[in-house]
Amino acid sequence: QLKTRIDWLRLNDSYWGAWSRNNESRMDYRSERYGGELSLFRSIKNKFYVGISGSFKNYSIKDEENPPQMLYGAGGGNLTGFGPTLLFDSRDHVLAPRSGSYLNVSWLIFNDEFLSDYSYKNYLLDFRHFINIGQPVIAFQALWEHNDGDVPFFALPQLGGKERLRGIGHSNRVIDKEVWLIKSELRTHIWWRIGGVVFAEAGKASQHTDFSLNDVIYSGGLGLRFRLLPDEPLNIRLDAALSTEGQHGIFISLREAF
Repeated sequence: QLKTRIDWLRLNDSYWGAWSRNNESRMDYRSERYGGELSLFRSIKNKFYVGISGSFKNYSIKDEENPPQMLYGAGGGNLTGFGPTLLFDSRDHVLAPRSGSYLNVSWLIFNDEFLSDYSYKNYLLDFRHFINIGQPVIAFQALWEHNDGDVPFFALPQLGGKERLRGIGHSNRVIDKEVWLIKSELRTHIWWRIGGVVFAEAGKASQHTDFSLNDVIYSGGLGLRFRLLPDEPLNIRLDAALSTEGQHGIFISLREAF
């Protein structure tokens, strides 16, 4: 089994620093990034797969008038890493699962031996479970991501944005060396090709491993779904969410958040 992903982005970006409720300083800049991910898996037993994953990304700052000179990683550069991955996937559909489970555990090593300009380790655990209760579906996700080493600011794990805590509107607003989150959704059909979603989320960003409930951010909201094709569950989604930090997010995107 082969999984690939290719990205290219050029955008106006913002940086607030490592997450703190008292940190309101914001720096705006322009950035460009491109890269890809490649994973090669071999089936071992009953929906379990083992394999190796590789990641390459190039990041550069394009704002010559306001470059973030004081940040570690402000000069941009290459991120190249490889490592083992364990995968379990019993979902009935990749785009819009109604039953089954998904587990991805990976450990990527970035260093100069792989032609990376930065040296650190990335650990990821992503678990999802889907329960069909008739027409509605209950979806659950638990995610933990941890980085160990000298991580450039543009590679720090993010807690906000369209796929994680949707009540945090900007993906860079809450970042640190480690993040964890849990999410639950109720997805149901409303009429014709239109569906609805209600969701609740909780997560935390920290410098070190910390699963305490202190400083946890809570988020919740509603969403609408429009199925593009009558026989294929590829949705355009519109989500609106609020968080306990007084922030909000509104997102339009393809596919579900998880």
